[in-house]
Order: sequence, then structure tokens, then C-alpha cells
Amino acid sequence: MATSNQRVLWACRHGERIDHIDANWRHTARAYDDPPLSDRGVIQAKETGERLKSEEIDFIFASPFERCVHTAQMIVDARDTPIAIFLEPGITEALMLCQNPPGWMSTQELKAKYPAVDETYEPICKELPPESATDMLACLPRIRDTLLNMVRKYKGNILIVSHAASIAASHGIFAEKRVWVNPGLLVVGNMSTSRTIWICRHGERVDNIDHGWGRSCRAWDDPPLSERGIAQAREVALRLKDEHIDHIISSPFERCVQTAQFIANDHSRPLHINLEHGICESLYLCQKPPGWLTSHELKTLYPNVNVEYEPMLKALAHDEPMGDDGCVPRVRETLTKLLKEYQGNILLVGHGSSIGALHEVLHKRWKYVGQCTLSKFVQVDDASERPVVDGVCVRGGVGRAPGDCCIAAMEPVWCCVALLQRCVFGNRIESPRPTADFSIHRILAPVGG
Repeated sequence: MATSNQRVLWACRHGERIDHIDANWRHTARAYDDPPLSDRGVIQAKETGERLKSEEIDFIFASPFERCVHTAQMIVDARDTPIAIFLEPGITEALMLCQNPPGWMSTQELKAKYPAVDETYEPICKELPPESATDMLACLPRIRDTLLNMVRKYKGNILIVSHAASIAASHGIFAEKRVWVNPGLLVVGNMSTSRTIWICRHGERVDNIDHGWGRSCRAWDDPPLSERGIAQAREVALRLKDEHIDHIISSPFERCVQTAQFIANDHSRPLHINLEHGICESLYLCQKPPGWLTSHELKTLYPNVNVEYEPMLKALAHDEPMGDDGCVPRVRETLTKLLKEYQGNILLVGHGSSIGALHEVLHKRWKYVGQCTLSKFVQVDDASERPVVDGVCVRGGVGRAPGDCCIAAMEPVWCCVALLQRCVFGNRIESPRPTADFSIHRILAPVGG
């Protein structure tokens, strides 16, 4: 038992999940929300156990999901003196990401696999309260109540082994700056951040091939996708269907919403489409005011549209500068607000100019991309320029996977990572186009550059 007046709360996110490397795992799983650790996840958990084996820890609380219990067991196994694992539903995953009810095993089943599990423990949270199906932050009251009751009841140093949302919430509750921090896999102590922003340009517009379309349309700046654009959107949906995406943010122009709907249709998780004016086309290329449909009109065409979403940018400036880069200040303001408001991985569906501006904001290089191009930005820690507080990084074998198993306190930066994939063109044989169209392009940017 800790004897000083100072107490320590350790927070550890589980290791890599099997479904992060095997997209087909869930098709035959007992419960799709309860994947075990991958081989790399087991290595990560063992390394974390080695890191923590000499630390003074009095109690271990784990989410009942197997990936957390397995991680906790690896930590216990590394210690000279065993510690019981208390299964606490109150620190489990955000319920919007779980089955209903959550698919974890019974305490007895987990005890049979992980002997440190304490079958006599009485959970602090005896019944999970309802949570929003669309808001990751809805778990915060449940986690706050659980953690506060935990530290009141259990004196001494505590280790919680849990998920991104509950560990991020612990920062918001206990950290000096009250900042919500989204941790990477198996981050312990001072947690680092690992998030992904996917950016997709809409598919080919009908007025790209029918130059008379604008003379008889409702709004000349709001063309839908062409047939080839639809094929492109379907192919990009196939590329993204197993990627971890928490939120889709789309320009309200129909060509973007239509592209986003195809992505939402095919994705392995239910996703809403949030319409954000701040990432729309450069205004010098639009009607005044822009000619997009209302959110309710778009909802009738594209059912995943979220009509309750409140845009980050309430009004567009009437004096936005001419040129494709005139939208950079607007896009910068919008993205800054989005990243503060929404945790997790985000997909942005926009236009050539707004995506160029996103590249400018994220890594200070304007990048014009072809229609239906995907860009992937990963938030990483720049260890070369920022002090490491704990001084130890555990990463599960050779290689540096940004955000995985990092014990450090560093400010995040965005890095546009390399993606290599064959270019896809919708109708490949009959209408070949330059490789800029619908390519998943390769960009290497220096971290923080």
C-alpha cells in the first residue's frame, strides 16, 4: 500500500486488437466488440508489464472486454507479487462502439482464462446507463462517476486498464490542465496521442463531362456525381470499409455528400454524415449564396445525413479572397474546432481547394489532388523535438508505429503518411484518365514540417 500522501493513478490502454489486423475476424466472432489481442498486442502487453513491474501499484481495475483483461494479466504476470484484477464495467468502452448489451464474457469465463481475475469484486458501476449512439463523449459522466468513486473507496496507487475513451476521460477528470487526450494503443502514465484524419475529394462531377448541364439546373455550383464519379465513390468506399473511422464530415455540396453516402453505406460501422460549411468549395467558384440543398433536403436523398449537426462555421465570409488558397483561413478555423469537438478518427469529404487548404493547415504544404483522391494524416509525437517525461517507449517489436505503446508526454504533430495503392478509375477500360484521378497518392512530409 502506498504510504506517502501522494497517490498515483496509472492509466493503460489495451494492446493491439486482432480485428485491427484481420478485418475478417468479426465475421465469425462470438461478439464483434470483444476481440482479443493480436500477437503484437501480446508483445506490447508483456513489454508494458516489464515497464511497470517495479512500480508500486496496489489495485488493478480492468474493463471486462478481453483485450483489457489480457493486457492486465500480462502486467500481473511480470510482477513478483501478484495483484488481483477487478473487472469494472464503469471504465469500459464508449457504448456507441459496443453491441447492446456489450459482448464481454462472464466473470467466471474470464477467470478460467486469466487467473488473476477476482470473482468476488463488486463493480462500482452495477448497471451501465444509456449513452448516445453518435457521441463518443457521452461516456464521460459514467467514467467520471466510476473513477471518482474508485479513488474514494480504494486508497493507494491504482492502475486502470481500459480503452481510449475512458483513459481520455481520466485526463479530463484528474489532469492539471483538464484536457481530454485520446491515447494510442497501450499508452501508460503520461499518455500520447494517435489519431487519423482521412481526407477524400468528391468523385467526378456530371458537369465535368456534360458542359451544358449548368444551363438547366437548379444551382450551377451544385452538380451531382457523374456515372463515373459514382463508380469512383464506390471504389473508395471499398478501400475505407474496414478502416477505423469515428466521424464523417462533409461539405454540403451534393457531390461530396453523395460520395460520403457511398462510404457510409459500405462501412463496417454505422456512421452519420455531418454537413460542414467550413470545408466547402472556394467561394469564388460558387453562387452567392452557395447553391447547396438544405440538410433536410439532402437527408431525403442521402439517409445518413445528420440534420442535428451544428456546423463549426456558422456563417461564410462575404469577402473571402479570390483564388484556391483564399479558403485557407476558413478551413483552418473549421479544422481547429473540429479536432477540439470530435475525438477519434475523422473522414473529411471536400473539394480540390478545401483539401489543398487542409494539407496547408496540417503540414504546411498546399497539395492539389485529383477527384476522389484519399489523403491520410496521422497525429504523431515528435520525440526528436519534445522532452520525454517518462523516458521509456514500448512498441511491440521492431518498428516505430506512431502512438503505439508510448510512455511519454509530448505535443502531437500531424504527419502525412505514405499510402501506396493501385489507381482506380471507376470505369477503367472504357474511360481511362490520368493517374491523378482517384489515386490514393503517396506523400512524405517531414514530421512537423
